[in-house]
Amino acid sequence: MMPACSRPPGSAVKEQASIAPASDGSAGPISDRAVSPTAGQLGPARFDSARAWKDLEAQVGFGPRPSGSPALQNTRDYILAELKKAGVAATQQMFIAKTPLGDTPMANVIATIPGRRPERIAIASHFD
Repeated sequence: MMPACSRPPGSAVKEQASIAPASDGSAGPISDRAVSPTAGQLGPARFDSARAWKDLEAQVGFGPRPSGSPALQNTRDYILAELKKAGVAATQQMFIAKTPLGDTPMANVIATIPGRRPERIAIASHFD
């Protein structure tokens, strides 16, 4: 089995963003750190906690997102549109899943940011 990500022996781990409660009781990142560019296609970026919160609010605003629901499709459309705005090519892998409740339409969103090396790092997440 190959690891999804590895570092050369002896290399240090960079600072990671911490999560802490804000004065209003909400939680959010308390540290922004630079993200390395990929082969010059994308410029240097910084984590933008306000932008991340906006994206979270947009997705939650679609309401409950069970598989096959219009709210889940709206969430997927939002993610695809945001990736496109960022210049990241993305596709949908549509399929019908056999579930205890019957056949249910589902989809994976697949996006690739080209790098300097042929290896890939996979980041997988549910958005339902």
